Amino acid sequence: MPTVGQRIKRARTKLNLTQQMLAGRVNVTRVAVSEWERDLSLPRVNKAKMLACVLGLSETELTPLRGAGVVPLTDNGTTHRRVTLEWLELPMIARSNAAVADNDSVPTDTVYQMTIEDTSMSPVFNPGDIISVSPAEIAWDGCQVVVVSSDETTGMLRNYRNRQFGGFDLWPNSPDYPTETIADSSTARIVGVVTSHERFIKRPGA
Repeated sequence: MPTVGQRIKRARTKLNLTQQMLAGRVNVTRVAVSEWERDLSLPRVNKAKMLACVLGLSETELTPLRGAGVVPLTDNGTTHRRVTLEWLELPMIARSNAAVADNDSVPTDTVYQMTIEDTSMSPVFNPGDIISVSPAEIAWDGCQVVVVSSDETTGMLRNYRNRQFGGFDLWPNSPDYPTETIADSSTARIVGVVTSHERFIKRPGA
């Protein structure tokens, strides 16, 4: 699946626009367009609308936060956005979380909804199960977290345990996958804590 940056570049070149020309049409610098196309940053909400118009794309193609909606919380009546997120989009989310106050990043009232794709956390979390992940929660011993590796190529769900003298441990439920000790955030980035789990129910004989 193409990234936001790849979508922008593909649409721009199809229209025979240079980065400078596109920058002029959406009122940003050429450097901003270059960073978008290299997936170093995301377009802000207002710029995503302008880009969609100029490039002939839908606005949802220019943000990894597809399927976002406002959902009332049942415990205190506040609201949050529930965002359907794919595992391939995790590296970009991990980067954008660093600038959480910007319009082009993920607010702390966002909850990610993800579908389990591997068996590393079986038999508790199985392929097809849906989890909700909150970037605002602080991890605690025994919780489950979604993390991205430092090289930003791997996203995974793991059990979490804090280490007394710094860092943390990540371990799977399945013995077929390795346990990892993370010295600091330069080795792996926690995207969020799992706050709910919806189990996939198989039909008999399926």
